[in-house]
Parts: sequence; structure tokens; C-alpha cells
Amino acid sequence: MGVNGIEYAAKSITGMITGRTLPWVQDNTEQRVWESWQVYIRDFFVLDKDGDVVDVVNLTAFNPDPTVNEGENYRAIKELLLSARDQQ
Repeated sequence: MGVNGIEYAAKSITGMITGRTLPWVQDNTEQRVWESWQVYIRDFFVLDKDGDVVDVVNLTAFNPDPTVNEGENYRAIKELLLSARDQQ
């Protein structure tokens, strides 16, 4: 799920949602999700089955595109997700 930051509310999200099944929501001044989670733009939070944060990866610094870096970053993120899924 993607959460758009309050400061980006006026910007178009078309590029984030067109042709994708990714749920996308808007943070607001009541919830302040980005503030409470200490989010930096393009942070990717990996959660376990209980919804606890296992790891945070910034996708700007760690490009997940499988065609970049021989897919090494893509595989690392996939392994993080699988590991979080399998945690007891």
C-alpha cells in the first residue's frame, strides 16, 4: 500500500496508480502517518504478519528495478518480504 505524504497532496498520483493494483491513500492532518512513522519520500516499509516494522528500505537509494544492478536489489527486497512473511 502506498501512502502519499501531506505535502504531496496537490501533486498528481497518476504515475503511481495507472495500470497497477497498488492501493494508494492520502495522509492527512488528523492521521499524520508520515510523521508518526518518520517517513522519508520513497521509503518502503516491510512489515511482519503482526504489522510490526521489520525493515525500511529507501527506494531512491536502493533501486528495486530488476533490470538494474543485475537484479541484486530486486532479489534483496524480495528476500526481505519472504523473510518477514515467514517470521513466527
